[in-house]
Amino acid sequence: MEKLENGTYKPTIMFNDANYTVVSNQISITVKGTVEEPDETGDGSGDEGDGSDDTGKTGTED
Repeated sequence: MEKLENGTYKPTIMFNDANYTVVSNQISITVKGTVEEPDETGDGSGDEGDGSDDTGKTGTED
């Protein structure tokens, strides 16, 4: 759990017993205050690109 990012998670819990009980959409876990490690490719903002997507297009080409 130490690698979870800040946010809200909705886990599903399964009890593998004779009744095989599944609990989902009943609880949520909120993670906040975690320390984010800086991005090794820049300043950690995550926006280091040139405006293009993975294909190299910026969305302005036809």
